[in-house]
Amino acid sequence: MIASLRGTIIQKRAGRVVLEVNGVGYDVKVPIGVLAQMPDDLQSVFLFIHTHVKENSIELYGFLTQEDKYIFEKVISVSGIGPRIGLNILSTMSADEFRRAVESSNLSKLTQTPGLGKKIAMRIVVELKEKLPTVEIPIGSVHEDVVCALINLGYKKNDVVLVVEQHYKKGVKDLENLLKESLKSLSKGGGLL
Repeated sequence: MIASLRGTIIQKRAGRVVLEVNGVGYDVKVPIGVLAQMPDDLQSVFLFIHTHVKENSIELYGFLTQEDKYIFEKVISVSGIGPRIGLNILSTMSADEFRRAVESSNLSKLTQTPGLGKKIAMRIVVELKEKLPTVEIPIGSVHEDVVCALINLGYKKNDVVLVVEQHYKKGVKDLENLLKESLKSLSKGGGLL
């Protein structure tokens, strides 16, 4: 899987960019806001990439930040939602606005996204409300990995975030120990320290 690309912009079109990396041109779909932030053609750019494999094609989706890629991947993990809706969401609002809309069950904000009706917006809220971190967590960090792992084990998001944050601030920063200590605290009845 392709996780990132650094290359020269060969062409920018609505919703996509062609990057040349070592003589190979990659067609990468991007949120509309990304195009506005990108340098002009024939300049270098770095994109975080989500590789989407379907039965008959491989598509690349590019983002300027890991947080945008993370939100995109969470959105498309919701049953019945594909990459087109994920791109539309990040073209309509920032990752922070999306997270706040999901957390507050703000369906009117979510349905401002083209192609996103009330029924799909409700599904997004139901499936992602407890999976998106509420505090600012460096995406891709050990801290975030532990939070996601514990949420996936069935612990409540707010309990997980508080416990992991407390252990992290106490200096437990490697993956194995942070997971072990947080799991111990949570297994003691939601156990805040």
